[in-house]
Amino acid sequence: QACFSVASALHGIKGVNVAVTAFPSDLGTGDLRSVAPLLRPGERLTDKFAIGAEGRTPLSEALWWVMKELIKQKEQRKIILVISDGLPDDPSVALKTLSVIRDLGIEVAGIAIDSWQLANFINAQENITDITELAPAMFRILQQLLLKKEK
Repeated sequence: QACFSVASALHGIKGVNVAVTAFPSDLGTGDLRSVAPLLRPGERLTDKFAIGAEGRTPLSEALWWVMKELIKQKEQRKIILVISDGLPDDPSVALKTLSVIRDLGIEVAGIAIDSWQLANFINAQENITDITELAPAMFRILQQLLLKKEK
């Protein structure tokens, strides 16, 4: 619901190209994936955001997939907002992936859900303890990012 709300708010802003990806996921088809695109860049926004969680945290795989999609986009400024409640399945690979992403000039922001260890790992801007805090935290972070001048 929080991702849909943020996507809805950002979708109509000129110059903002929104995409939403979940990881890991079960799209209800029994086909377990490490990454599930819920809204691809340039797609029309629908309310089909219902997705089941699987219990792992393939952060590196998700970040590589998102990075591949982002570098194809024409927008000059690129931002990834990571929201997770668990440490990556492979922390050392995830750290290397985050380093590659930042070296490419892609900004990374994060929200940890009830995990200070994860918050420190992804350098999260917020660590929330209740799901009701998610939407307000997302809006605060995106507001700060979108109002910040480019480097």
